[in-house]
Amino acid sequence: MEDLRPLLTATAHVLWWKEMWPQDNRLLAAGHDDSGEAFMETGILIRWGAPRQGREKESLDLFQKSVDYYRGLVEDGKLGYFEPFMLGSGDSEIETGFFIIKGEVTQVFELLDDQQHRDLMAQGSVLVEHYRFDMLAVGDSIKRWLGDYKRGLSAVGV
Repeated sequence: MEDLRPLLTATAHVLWWKEMWPQDNRLLAAGHDDSGEAFMETGILIRWGAPRQGREKESLDLFQKSVDYYRGLVEDGKLGYFEPFMLGSGDSEIETGFFIIKGEVTQVFELLDDQQHRDLMAQGSVLVEHYRFDMLAVGDSIKRWLGDYKRGLSAVGV
C-alpha cells in the first residue's frame, strides 16, 4: 500500500496556508500535466550571502550537496524545475547567489516537509550570511497578484 503521509502533509500545508490567508492565491498557479489534467504550481527562492568566516570550505560543500539533491529531485520527477544562480555584481556580502525551485504545489510542500531539505536549510543558516527562503508566485498567479494589487489601489483611492 502506498504511503500517503507525504501527500497528506503537503495537503495540510496547503490547507493551513488557505486558512491563514484565505484570499491569497498568489502562490498558486494553474498548469497542466501531459494528460491535460490541471494542477497548481508554486516556487521557492533560496538566497544566500557570503560564507561565514572560517566556514568557506563547508559552504562550498553544502552548495554542491544542495545542487545534487535538488537536481536529483527534478530527475526523479519530484520537482518540476531547479536552477542555481550566482550573482556577478552587487554586494556579495549580502547576496552571493540563489536557487529557484518550482513544481506542483503538492511537490513543493512535500519538499518543505522533507528531512533532507530541512537539514540543508539548517546547515545553510549556520554556514552563510543572509540565508533566506521565500515562496514565489509563478505563472498565472502573477496575473492574479497584479489584479489583487490593482483592486487594492482602487480600494484606497489611488
